[in-house]
Amino acid sequence: MLRLSLVVPAAGSGSRLGCERPKALVELHGRSLLLHTLEALFSASSFDETVVTVPAGFESEFSRELAAASVGPVKVVRGGASRQESVALGLAALDKPSDLLCVHDAARPFLNAATLRAVVAAAAVKGAAAAASPLSDSLRRRSAGGGDSVSVDREGLWLVETPQVFALGVLRLAHELASSSGVEASDDASLVEAAGHGVALVESSCFNLKITRPQDLELAALLIGARMQSRMQSSCRVDTEPGKE
Repeated sequence: MLRLSLVVPAAGSGSRLGCERPKALVELHGRSLLLHTLEALFSASSFDETVVTVPAGFESEFSRELAAASVGPVKVVRGGASRQESVALGLAALDKPSDLLCVHDAARPFLNAATLRAVVAAAAVKGAAAAASPLSDSLRRRSAGGGDSVSVDREGLWLVETPQVFALGVLRLAHELASSSGVEASDDASLVEAAGHGVALVESSCFNLKITRPQDLELAALLIGARMQSRMQSSCRVDTEPGKE
C-alpha cells in the first residue's frame, strides 16, 4: 500500500473575491471554504499526514478553525508570498515518510473522489499526474495592442487543475531545482516538467470549480446548498414498503 501525504496551499489573500480575510476562511453555509475542501479530501482518501499552509499571521486562527471542526490531525504552517513558496514550505513541514504527495487547492471544495483515485493511480505509475479538463470552447488570442484577434487551435489543449499527485522525491527535486535556478511556475506540474519529468493528465469532474471571483463564490454557495438539501432529504426519507412504518 503506497503511503500518501497531503499539502493544501491555503495562503491566498482573497483580494480578487473582495474579501478582507484570507480566501480559505470565507464562509459558505456556515463553514469555511477550507473545511469544505478538507471534508471532500478526507471523504475521498486517507492521508498519512496533512499540512495546510496559511497566510502569515493567521496560523492561530486557522488552527482554531480546524480544531473546532474536529477534522483530524492537520498541521498548520505559515505559507509564502506565492503559491510555489507555500507548497515548498508545506513540503518542508512534512515529518512522516511518504511515497506520494497530493497537492490540492484550498479553493477547490468540490473534489470528486473518483478523480482523486485516478490521479493517485496515474502518479503511482508515472511519478506525476494532474487532474485536468479538455478545452471545449473556441479560443482566440488578442493582440497586445488590443487590435484584431486570431483563432487558436484547441486540439490537445487542457485546463490543468488540482489534485496533482507526485512521487515525493520527484516533487522535492523539482522545487529544489526551481529554487536554485530561479524558475517560477503557477503550479507544481509545471515545476516537475521543468525538472525534466513528464506529467500524466487525468480527466477531471466538470464540478471541480476553483473559487477565484465573486461569481464563483455565488455558484459554490448554490452547489453546497443543493448538496446539503439532498443529504437532508436522504436522511429524512421514510421507508414506504408495505408493513413498515
